[in-house]
Amino acid sequence: MRTTKSRDKTPYVDEADIDQLRVGARAWFRAPGSDVPATDARVASISAASIRELDSPEAASVYGGHVQARKDEAGRLIPDSAIYRVILVPDQETPGHGAGGAALRQPGVAIIQCRPVSLLARVYRKTVSLLMGEAGF
Repeated sequence: MRTTKSRDKTPYVDEADIDQLRVGARAWFRAPGSDVPATDARVASISAASIRELDSPEAASVYGGHVQARKDEAGRLIPDSAIYRVILVPDQETPGHGAGGAALRQPGVAIIQCRPVSLLARVYRKTVSLLMGEAGF
């Protein structure tokens, strides 16, 4: 996760989980090892397409983050699989902003409330997407 503006937080979500998210869903952010309680937030937006380049080095696996990524010849961080950017907006102003209201990057964990999906539905979707991929659709 990284902070993008004074009030926004941006976690990255795997393609397998993106269908369960919705704008307006409750979320919580917590920085590991911090004594500060989790920040309450809401999902403000979900990217329509997977991102091609990771703009948060601290989230990339090559720097110890959770997003599997590699560096290309130009030094850009390219995700190994489809991931989506989700914008979280805290319910109230949070500490940790730099001079002039600019937000500081802060790695952490975002927990987002999702719609429940049955195991059978997940297996069905995965099977259909695999078959469509193999068929060339």
